[in-house]
Amino acid sequence: MWLLLLALAQDPVGEVPAPTPEATQAEATQAEATQEAATQEAATQEEAAQAEAPPVLAAAWESLPLDDLGSGARLGQALALGDFDGDGWIDLAASAPGALRPEGPGRGVVLVAYAAEGGLLAGVRETRIVAPPAHQPDFESLEFGHSLCAIDLDDDPEPELAIGAPRSGDDSGSVWVWGIEGAHRPARMILPPGTLPGGLGHAMCTLDLEGDGSLDLVIAAPQATLDGVRCGALLTFSARGGRRVMAPVDPQEGGLYGFALGAADLLPGGPQNLVVSEPGATHLEQSEVGRVWVHPPMGTLRRPELCFDREPVAGERSRFGVALAAAGPLLAVGAPGTDREGRRDVGRVLFAGRYPRLDALLEPGLSRDALLGSCLLFADLGGGSAQDLVAPVWGAETPEADANRGAWVWQDLAGEPCWLPAPAGGGARWARALLSLELEGSTLLLAGDPSFDREARPRGDNHGRVTLAAFERP
Repeated sequence: MWLLLLALAQDPVGEVPAPTPEATQAEATQAEATQEAATQEAATQEEAAQAEAPPVLAAAWESLPLDDLGSGARLGQALALGDFDGDGWIDLAASAPGALRPEGPGRGVVLVAYAAEGGLLAGVRETRIVAPPAHQPDFESLEFGHSLCAIDLDDDPEPELAIGAPRSGDDSGSVWVWGIEGAHRPARMILPPGTLPGGLGHAMCTLDLEGDGSLDLVIAAPQATLDGVRCGALLTFSARGGRRVMAPVDPQEGGLYGFALGAADLLPGGPQNLVVSEPGATHLEQSEVGRVWVHPPMGTLRRPELCFDREPVAGERSRFGVALAAAGPLLAVGAPGTDREGRRDVGRVLFAGRYPRLDALLEPGLSRDALLGSCLLFADLGGGSAQDLVAPVWGAETPEADANRGAWVWQDLAGEPCWLPAPAGGGARWARALLSLELEGSTLLLAGDPSFDREARPRGDNHGRVTLAAFERP
């Protein structure tokens, strides 16, 4: 054994002989082939990912230069458009229901941004802060500006602005109007707390209910109690001063009747149809699945028609009806509480391409807390023959969610949706309110982001902002 070890120590058996030139060339060729194969595989994977990725709808978002109303103002909670100064250019009203007022008790103001020459795309000429009078009744108009609606209530050419304050008077709610006494005057209360207690002013819309050619204001009180049932109700208010309470057809405790409102031409027979959501309602023995009612024109003997999710998931509280979008014969309903494959509150959108049938619009996979269907808008972004449907994706307050915010856009309501990236720095509710404004050759999309945090501010600062993007139409 010793002789064997000595021989092994003296004989360089373990040394690797020097490779020949032919062997070196073969190894180099093999390495090149391996690298080429890896490159081709990576290219194939990238092409597959691009093929699976939805097309992106490019948008150059800009922030409107509006007043800094301070932390917690939540500027952009609600938006409304109208030529409030009569100069021929459409102006913007943006609410900040958490802002402290310069004078008087309570919280909430509305910022009116007068468009520059050329419209809002050219900039803002002047801003005005609208609030209740400093010496108001013995209650605080909390959440002033939770909802906004432009409507003509007098004989002058400029529209007035209806302002909802659903938390005033111990959550009874109130409604105010600005502009009816002149732009320099404070907002005037037209429906005080106690008119229809239950969050009056949570949502508003306008439509011609009576078929007389004039628009009526419909105001929701989704927490209203009727005959001992906290089911929600509506109050209609006409320019002539008339008012009427509209009770739900099937009152349910906690139904939240009137949570969202819309107007559409869904049923034959004349004026527009009032669309009312009830996202807290129980249907088919499932709680909080929600439902939507489509009302026939006033004066007819027809009952309101019922819309609901025909394919609900057992035990799921989808909250069908949290948001509505209505335009002409089109109706879309959001169900942001929908879970999917173990992912909570992914949400989905149902669209009535042939009313009354509602079909779910499919979109690529979403993460949990996307809350798709919390806000919806029909708008002509591409100049096609039909309207496009815009459905923002919200999400949790995390850096990962920040990178995945945007909106699905179903162009011409057909095919796979496009992805519209959110403005840089958008908050978790980057499009709490959406409006569109058609200009010559383009469409302006406006997004209210009450969750926006100013630079160098902690997350949750909620200053808010309003952003806009222009989409050219062919």
